[in-house]
Amino acid sequence: MNKSLLKGLSMYSLGLSQELLGRALGNSRLQVVGVHLQVSGKCQIAVGDAQRIIRHCLKRQEKPVHLEMKTGSTS
Repeated sequence: MNKSLLKGLSMYSLGLSQELLGRALGNSRLQVVGVHLQVSGKCQIAVGDAQRIIRHCLKRQEKPVHLEMKTGSTS
């Protein structure tokens, strides 16, 4: 796991707990802050996923691919 994924998961968890606590206490400001933190966390998770996919693609490009082309006779 990379830093963006960990940061995103922690931000999302904290936001969820703040939202639920805000609901329980009737504090709408805390609830809104929690929702915003959840959205930021989801964005960080998306960034981490994109970084992971890009790294995977770069590694795949570095490996030489040996494809044997089968040629058939076209007579």
